[in-house]
Amino acid sequence: MQVKYLLLLIIAPFMLNAQAKQIKKIEDYYNSGDYSTLLEKNQKYLNKYNEPLFYYYQSFANFQLFKTTSDNIQKNRNYNNSLMYLGYAYQKDRNNEYKDKFSDIIQEIKDSTLAIGKREYQKDKKSSEFYFKKLAQLFKDTTDEYIDLFVPKTPAMLQVLAFNNYNGKINQTDENGKKQGLWIEKYDNGVVKYEIEFKDGHPAGVFRKYYKTGILSADMFFDNQGVRAAAILYDETGNKKSMGYFYNKKRDSLWQFFLNDSIVISEITYSRGIKNGPERVYSLYSYPNYAMERFWKNGKLDSTYMIAYPNGQPKFLAKYKNNMRNGDYATFDQTGKAIVVGQYVNDLRVGEWKFWDSKNHKYIKINYKEGLPENYEELTDEETKIINEWEKKKGEYEEPSTENIYQYGNEQ
Repeated sequence: MQVKYLLLLIIAPFMLNAQAKQIKKIEDYYNSGDYSTLLEKNQKYLNKYNEPLFYYYQSFANFQLFKTTSDNIQKNRNYNNSLMYLGYAYQKDRNNEYKDKFSDIIQEIKDSTLAIGKREYQKDKKSSEFYFKKLAQLFKDTTDEYIDLFVPKTPAMLQVLAFNNYNGKINQTDENGKKQGLWIEKYDNGVVKYEIEFKDGHPAGVFRKYYKTGILSADMFFDNQGVRAAAILYDETGNKKSMGYFYNKKRDSLWQFFLNDSIVISEITYSRGIKNGPERVYSLYSYPNYAMERFWKNGKLDSTYMIAYPNGQPKFLAKYKNNMRNGDYATFDQTGKAIVVGQYVNDLRVGEWKFWDSKNHKYIKINYKEGLPENYEELTDEETKIINEWEKKKGEYEEPSTENIYQYGNEQ
């Protein structure tokens, strides 16, 4: 047993050296444009080495041949192989070690996939499914076409009344002038605007509201006191857009907001109309990862606030207390590299802050006291320029507006 391990220790460096030499050969074939030879030689390395680079180059060589060949059958085969091997490369490149290095060619493959998909979509939606699936799987890009093809929709329905078989009197008041029983109001076109049950002047039981087209707008059920109500709200096509509870006409407990009737795109917890608990927005590009997550306490931001890129990587992280930044703060680029790191106390920068200088691959450090820099004059002109540039564009990393977070029209 000891001899076996000793042999492995002796052989391992030679194996690694051999792999490095093979990678260099494959890179040379690719850089010289000899893509056909690359595909032929590289085939034996794919299974021999569990190394993502071999799969990346297999993908990229197929893509380059796809761009140059005139044979439509071969062209299609090269393109499908390019996507297939790129998927294998991603599986093996679990730490995204090479994605940034190959970002230009990967972006070109993505752009081509989108262009082909859109072209096929105009001719035949069925034939375009393959491309939009690949866009979602490989690039986390769920386009409008993807949603149209794969996200289930609820068709708009004709008006269906809750009290269609009701035979009693409607719109009645008692001797004290309080509404009792079923009340119905109609639009000028004869369509029912709402139908609601009353008890002693307040809603109790079913309440349904409709658009002028007759499509259901709100479906609610009140308790006997007319205080608490469960509600589902719909858009004008009949798709569910939100659901939750009301307490005295104010949102209460968990509310969920939907895309195309079925996908929960965001969630907010309320207490008597005030945000109190987690608020989350889900990313359509990497569902069900969060595009945004923050926490509220009695209407004020509290605890962690996070914004993410479409690929799921954090873009902005901060800690809040009593609606002010208090604690760690960081912003990141799409590769996960920290761009700015520091701390706040009551919305003021304190202590050492680090700003990434991408040109010189180092952090510029500034000490802050009660929000003011202490060593700003010690920075070089180049470092000062970098800090000023970051200050100008920090809005790209800070908390986005409500409209940007709820980009799909969800209510708050």
